[in-house]
Amino acid sequence: AIILALIDNAGSVEYVFDKETYSYKRSDVEKKYNIVLSKQSKDFKTFEKFYKKVFNDYKMGKILRILAGTNVENPADNVVVISDEKLKQKGNIEVFEKDAGKGQVSALSVIRYTAEGDPIVTAVYYDGKRFYLLEDDSRDKFRGNGEAYTQHKFEYLKIFEENGYRHYYLVNDKNVTYDELFKGMLSSRYGDYIPNYPLASYEI
Repeated sequence: AIILALIDNAGSVEYVFDKETYSYKRSDVEKKYNIVLSKQSKDFKTFEKFYKKVFNDYKMGKILRILAGTNVENPADNVVVISDEKLKQKGNIEVFEKDAGKGQVSALSVIRYTAEGDPIVTAVYYDGKRFYLLEDDSRDKFRGNGEAYTQHKFEYLKIFEENGYRHYYLVNDKNVTYDELFKGMLSSRYGDYIPNYPLASYEI
């Protein structure tokens, strides 16, 4: 939960995440979120807008901590490794699936190695309602000049069993089929692509 302490015309803004209090200059907050807080107590639309933006930053902060805590050299219990297109520690993603299915707050890191042996780390945080994801390919020597970190948000974790494989996908449509995802990825026609993130697959 997030507790916001916003006082009209005060010089600072405070909010509490997980019992830790964060205090920032009002001017810095207004600049970052492009919002005016001086009428905060009277303007509930402004409050809601600010709340949602802070809440999203909070989720990303959670994921950054998960990402920072992922040890590539010595993977922990909530990590799966994909190397040579083979998934190791499949039990960890099964636990994540079961916990999320129960609505439990849970986290998972996926370490996927490129053909050249560079690790790409994806951190996933499930808050009991949605899946927040941050991908870090900063260690990939052939990634080009694009952003090293990309973030996504999804509503559902879908499991498909096709052609002897079990596939884990993050999606926004709980009724989407594997064929629809696959066709959307292959199609060059605008609008056919269905937002998704393939977490992992393994042979069954």
